[in-house]
Amino acid sequence: MKTILRKHRSNIALVVGNGVNLYGAATNSWHDLLVKLAEQNLPSSLREVPNGVSLTEYYDVLDLKSVKSKTTNPLQQQFCDLMSSWEYYAHHQRIVEWAKQNNSPILTTNFEQVLSEAGDCTLRRTRKGGFTDYYPWESYYSSQDISDPSNEFAIWHINGMQKYRRSVRLGLSHYMGSVERARGWLHKANERRPFSGKNVRGWDGADTWLHVIFNTPLWKKKDAKNQAYGFGVLVVGQWYWYERWVCEVEKHCEANRMDYV
Repeated sequence: MKTILRKHRSNIALVVGNGVNLYGAATNSWHDLLVKLAEQNLPSSLREVPNGVSLTEYYDVLDLKSVKSKTTNPLQQQFCDLMSSWEYYAHHQRIVEWAKQNNSPILTTNFEQVLSEAGDCTLRRTRKGGFTDYYPWESYYSSQDISDPSNEFAIWHINGMQKYRRSVRLGLSHYMGSVERARGWLHKANERRPFSGKNVRGWDGADTWLHVIFNTPLWKKKDAKNQAYGFGVLVVGQWYWYERWVCEVEKHCEANRMDYV
């Protein structure tokens, strides 16, 4: 890992999951948090996560079987309230400091503000109009404003953030909503080729965390902008990706999934 970081420090993005909250003395567990929610909202027979059931699936059980009102105290709000006491540790600070020094973006699947607090970062936005707290994808934590998400330090909460409880992606329907929103940006209905709506400079997600996903060293490693490979096409000086490249990225993530846990 150290070798990889040294070799690619000038062109790398960090993907941080909940493992960082379970390292060493840290005990910030999503599993334990969901169990606490279950104790408050479910009948006694459903208060344990069954073997083989993912936390996303278990949240859907919570949502369907909750005995409390979902309007007066939504589960997403309860989830965020329980995270409010989570604290950062020295290793959180080291990760953020490394990213700052190397001007590398951090993409985190975590919802809580532990990393941003560890780096003394504040909430900022890349654009002023069109904000929705369901999908605050242009919102990030950093110590200064940025203009290029893929090449500047910022902490991006790709599954939602504690600050906006309605943005938190917990159940399957939440994640499918994100997929549909992203698909609308990547693929325009009137385009002749799928996903040609995503390009380097002017597409809808250019100032969000999605830009980091689609503009990383993976395409350089695979020489993906060589049109002979059929991943995309250059039109009047502008590069457009085909759906085939999206499938290639998904295949890479699956083959190397342990690197992203």
